[in-house]
Amino acid sequence: MSKYRLIGELGRGGMADVYLALAAGPGGFNKLLVIKQLRTIENAQFLTMFLDEARLAARLSHPNVVQTFEVVHEEERAFIVMEFLDGPSLSRLRRVTRATGEQPMLPIELHVLSQALAGLHCAHELANYDGTPLGVVHRDFTPQNLLVTYDGDVKIVDFGVAKANFSAQTVAGVFKGKLSYAPPEQVLGHPVDRRTDVFAAGVILWEALTGQSPWHGMEAGVVIHALASGDIPRLTSDAGVDPTLVEICNRAMEAEPTARFASALEMRDALEQYIQLKQLTVTRRQLGEHVSRLLAEQHAKTRAIIDGQIRQVKDLPSADSLMVAPLDTLTPSPISVLAGRQLPSLAAPYSSPGAEAKESIPAVAPLEPAPELAPAFARPKPVDGTLRLVVLLGFGALLAVLVILVALLWQLRSENRASSPAATVATPPMAAPVIPPAQPAPPVPAQVEPAPMARIEPAAPAALSEPPTVAVRIRVLPAHARVYLDGIELPSNPFDGVLPRDAKLHELRVGAPGYLGLRRGFQLDRDLSLELALERQLPAPKAEVAPAKPSAAPAKPPPAGASTEDPEYFTPKKGPSDNRPRRQLDTDIRWNE
Repeated sequence: MSKYRLIGELGRGGMADVYLALAAGPGGFNKLLVIKQLRTIENAQFLTMFLDEARLAARLSHPNVVQTFEVVHEEERAFIVMEFLDGPSLSRLRRVTRATGEQPMLPIELHVLSQALAGLHCAHELANYDGTPLGVVHRDFTPQNLLVTYDGDVKIVDFGVAKANFSAQTVAGVFKGKLSYAPPEQVLGHPVDRRTDVFAAGVILWEALTGQSPWHGMEAGVVIHALASGDIPRLTSDAGVDPTLVEICNRAMEAEPTARFASALEMRDALEQYIQLKQLTVTRRQLGEHVSRLLAEQHAKTRAIIDGQIRQVKDLPSADSLMVAPLDTLTPSPISVLAGRQLPSLAAPYSSPGAEAKESIPAVAPLEPAPELAPAFARPKPVDGTLRLVVLLGFGALLAVLVILVALLWQLRSENRASSPAATVATPPMAAPVIPPAQPAPPVPAQVEPAPMARIEPAAPAALSEPPTVAVRIRVLPAHARVYLDGIELPSNPFDGVLPRDAKLHELRVGAPGYLGLRRGFQLDRDLSLELALERQLPAPKAEVAPAKPSAAPAKPPPAGASTEDPEYFTPKKGPSDNRPRRQLDTDIRWNE
């Protein structure tokens, strides 16, 4: 991996970190790439999922799917090397459009979805070398995983939770994907196929047409109940939407898979017919100009950092410096310290209109040594051969003097002790190191004491050991309960892992359909083992259950659990706040998990 030079951090996911890198070659050859590194290979489930993603991504070749160039699996690390896509996600593009006060452009939305459906169909059609279909299902086909570049390209990324015939089987009760885009069969744990992704495409179209989710204002428990009952919201032309688009959206979001479009290509054909009929065609150039105009300032800042790093390519840390670190999703940092150097974060979160935070790229000197690691890893300035020789001779002479001092002091101490055969025999071996000096050593002053020698004993290396960690085991009943630590969903239940030790207060939140939610607070200052059992939720009285219309569902008291609103596209529903800080993963640029 020494051929790749790290430029900056693009983002972090639940089990992997993503970096922008440069592949440099002879004749001034430079190519920007993306390196996705599995954070820990000790978790067999994570490693299997990561390698499944790599195998699948390496087989895909389509203009609307991110391209994978190389997969590296060594003893202590695993990498995927992919193409660099310079542009925002569709989710972020929507937020920027709202923040600038512009009206969403329907032709842009339809073009992006149409291009993405073409790439999705390619993944669905992927077959083995003998022609056997692989049965690929993305399972996370969402605006966060659709990238729109400044050149006007549309690419699907992140096949981390994709399903294929060769991939590891999903454990019963484990939900993979996003609830807001999932069809009934995915939520219920039933077999999924390409029509599962078609349902998600219907949700994306609904958002483009109405500006909000079909589940807007509903809590997770209500959504799950509606999906399990097959009670899917229906779009109507009353909202000012063209009846043809209403029909396409509703067909894609049918509760029964057999009633949906049979493939992503069939849905794309329906969209393209409408686009041609209404003359809403958008060219690649027009899309690129639209994205560049909306994100001109952010694009300029990012390019400035990248260009500055490339100019100093020889001093950039190699990808070999990437070491497997403990799982640290609880305290994400915008700066990665690799080989004693700070890497700028190129995925700064975008502030919503009401937020106080400003959108910016951290103003750091990209190649300045990190203060806490500078003594050990700072790159020395080059010196000429003569000066280097003088320095080496000086060190050699100093070493010889120290050896003589040690031998003489030991001899003096031995002579002052009570004489014994054992003491006199122990002295000669210590005199052996006196042979090396080539120059006469200065006489040893009588007042020299052994105290200074204690300073040169190598007791410091212990400070360079890795930060202490704690073993964490969390088990919740029922087995299908979803577990969140500081707002981030854990990958499995039960969960066994290693987390950084600290004295901060952390929050554990668990929930499951039909059960009362539960919250716990604790510190990670020691090994932790938790076993929790959720209480079943009592059924509502008949008088309240009778009105089973979707419109009445939001009026019910919301069950415990977080809102299903997409944090990247929709403004969370207002309500009482406990004023405690929340941590959320930055998904502005989604490359992983």
